[in-house]
Amino acid sequence: MAAPAPVRPPFGALKRIKFSRPRLAVAIPQQRHKSTSSRQDQIESEVMAMDIEELAKKHNMKLPPNPEAARSMDAETESRLSALRLPRNVQAIYLRPLKREAPYGLPVCDLQLRSFSVRNLELFADFALRAAYYLKLPAKGPVPLPRITERWTVPRSNFVHKKSQENWERVTLRRLIQIQDGHPETVQLWLGFLRKWQYHGVGMKANVFEHEGLDVGKDLDVKAELAKGETADTWRRFGSDETKEMQDKVKELLESEPFRRVLASEGQIDRPNLVVKPDKTREMKDEVEEMQDQVDELQDMVKETRDVVKELLGSNPSGRASPGEEQIDRSNVEAPPGEKGT
Repeated sequence: MAAPAPVRPPFGALKRIKFSRPRLAVAIPQQRHKSTSSRQDQIESEVMAMDIEELAKKHNMKLPPNPEAARSMDAETESRLSALRLPRNVQAIYLRPLKREAPYGLPVCDLQLRSFSVRNLELFADFALRAAYYLKLPAKGPVPLPRITERWTVPRSNFVHKKSQENWERVTLRRLIQIQDGHPETVQLWLGFLRKWQYHGVGMKANVFEHEGLDVGKDLDVKAELAKGETADTWRRFGSDETKEMQDKVKELLESEPFRRVLASEGQIDRPNLVVKPDKTREMKDEVEEMQDQVDELQDMVKETRDVVKELLGSNPSGRASPGEEQIDRSNVEAPPGEKGT
């Protein structure tokens, strides 16, 4: 015989039954209160409008048109307004930037834009292309470049969490815009305009290519002379080069009364007017060099004489003259400077 099926008591099902709370009927009087207040506000606004119209008629004044009446236009007026064409500069905002064709395709500038935000990068790239179009510069791009991903692992803290580490990641997005067949001055103007109105969070790096002729060496010499004239006033304070202004200042200092008194007391000058020549220092340097050369020649002559005397004394140590040779008087031989004669 089959075993009887177990019968579950119905008391457990009663525990799982959930009763929803009855809704309170408080919202109806609140809605009635709101509708009543809005109706009262409407009546008050109508009464105020009637009072304003009566005052305007009384003082012969014209009221402005009702904004609600101005908004409610007929279908014909709305169709005319919708048919009006927007200005070209306004329409260009919703379209892709225009580009000019390059007849030769020679690259003259590569502009690389970098940012951490895609939104800022795309916005400034669009702005750069529009500026190039209005400057009549053929541009290509923006070309997406590979991302630069940088990661760092640093300690979380220097106290409790010093043994735990955390990772940081920075992704740099890049775009490339290339200018072709552009004049160098126009390219510089375009870069200066972008630098002036540079968008925040976007960096720029430009590589400019300029084509020169065969006489580029002469042009560089001319530019160097121009740069030398511009920097002469700045670099004249550095180094020991003499200038006309410095010579005038030295002359004025030497001719001053206190300085002349000091020189007169030391016996260095004996005339009232001291004349300073610009090339006096150079002449003194030349004289010192000549005197140094003469001293060197004299020292060489003394060395040669000393060597000859040593050879003679070494060949005849007794001091007696050999047959056919004259006796050398050693007392007449002068000793070289710095040595005492024996």
